[in-house]
Amino acid sequence: MADYFYNIHDIVKFKVATKDRLLFSSYFERFKHEFEYFKVDSIDKADFVVEVGPFKASNEGCVVTEEGRYYIKEGYLYTNDSYKTAQWEVEISRIEDETVRVRVNPNFSGYLFFGSYIIDFLLRVKMNQKGYPFVHGSGIVKDGTAYLFPARSGTGKTVTTMHFLDNGFQLLGDNFFIGHADKILSFPSSMNIFYYNLAPKIKKGLTSNILFGLKLKRLLYQATMGYVKIFTPVSVKSLFKGQIVDEAVPGKIYLMQVGSEFGIEEMSREDIIKSLLYNNQMDAYPFIDYISEYAYVFPDSWLSRHWEVLEENYGKLVDRVDSWHKVVLPKRVDSVTLQELGEIIES
Repeated sequence: MADYFYNIHDIVKFKVATKDRLLFSSYFERFKHEFEYFKVDSIDKADFVVEVGPFKASNEGCVVTEEGRYYIKEGYLYTNDSYKTAQWEVEISRIEDETVRVRVNPNFSGYLFFGSYIIDFLLRVKMNQKGYPFVHGSGIVKDGTAYLFPARSGTGKTVTTMHFLDNGFQLLGDNFFIGHADKILSFPSSMNIFYYNLAPKIKKGLTSNILFGLKLKRLLYQATMGYVKIFTPVSVKSLFKGQIVDEAVPGKIYLMQVGSEFGIEEMSREDIIKSLLYNNQMDAYPFIDYISEYAYVFPDSWLSRHWEVLEENYGKLVDRVDSWHKVVLPKRVDSVTLQELGEIIES
């Protein structure tokens, strides 16, 4: 048994244990990059423990939903799930306890996804429970103040982030950051690269093998008419050495969207909170299903209140920042647009 330990800002700690060190290491690359910033040698007490490998489910006495897809009882959920070619069998027990127990058995492709599909689920729930909600978007820092860009994928947040890093800003995260009423915390997970978001700053730090792999994945994407889309995980820790900060004071929020031309619009408090919530939910596959299925059987459980609590926590974050706006970016973001955006956020 091989154990890996992670500590997220001394707020949530977890352990991943694998029964087959060799097999796990062979497919560990994506997972390693995603959480490497928080890897530690040991932890005192885990908020959740994940065991990777074959297991026999303890799903007797369960309520069965979705024609046998989900097995649920108090503090317990089991399902055999899939996404395209990826498959995984997962059992989550002691859901309402201080330490959640998870067993997951992925197939070959499933190893690529179980970090973002299973561990992210547990991490977001536990962090939200403690008042530290995850926000899908990028975060940058200047002079100790955080500028936050919640966004959907494909809105230009990576290009925007790279521009500001080239102009004296520091990084909280490119894909997620952690909000709080008192401070914004970093979450520098792996940067998922595809041909369309290969900014010059990133390209300069990649090896020839990675660049060749990107070309092959693009060809595969085109050959399958978009069905097989394989991102390349790149270590943010190594790419932006010395530019990552752990925390910053809440500053301004700019919700990013794509439109025909550049513009900035005001938003109501209610609208920005709802947009943060829906942005999180749209990036919550498959755990949005797991929460809903469990809440259907146990509507009074803490897990059933996850979205309600998340909305409350977003409200505390919004009330703490200096301002919030919607930023509309054109489909092709150029240097002129980014310079104009920079002048606005620092004004």
